[in-house]
Amino acid sequence: MKKSFTSITLADLDNVAKEIHNIIESFGGEDGGNSYVIHLKGEMGAGKTTFTKSLAKSFNIKDDIQSPTFTIMREYNILNNKRQKLLHIDAYRFENKEEGKILGLHKKTENNNLVIIEWPENTVSPEPNMIINIEKLQEENLRNIYVETK
Repeated sequence: MKKSFTSITLADLDNVAKEIHNIIESFGGEDGGNSYVIHLKGEMGAGKTTFTKSLAKSFNIKDDIQSPTFTIMREYNILNNKRQKLLHIDAYRFENKEEGKILGLHKKTENNNLVIIEWPENTVSPEPNMIINIEKLQEENLRNIYVETK
């Protein structure tokens, strides 16, 4: 499935995130199932972490979602949901693709988590269930968001 959201303002991200939440929930995710992996793409400043905040909000995560650029990964508990945790990974600073193996990215997908990987092209990562590409437009604060499920 492919879906596009065009000329989205940052204020519209919550609505886009709710639609994507519904797609994720339709995937399954029963106890003990596999994680749902999202490859989140876009240039620096496109709004990847801002989008992740909106998606976390749709899963009722109350924590302050912060960029994992310097910590590489941040983990948040998902309450009242089929998924156990939101794992937000930023591979921007990886010096080679093998760093994903060192981090154990494949093991992170064994526990029914929601795994969001920014800059997935910089690492060897699990096969995604969804690819989201955020494109920053010339107009101030407008984005196009392209979603593809596998």
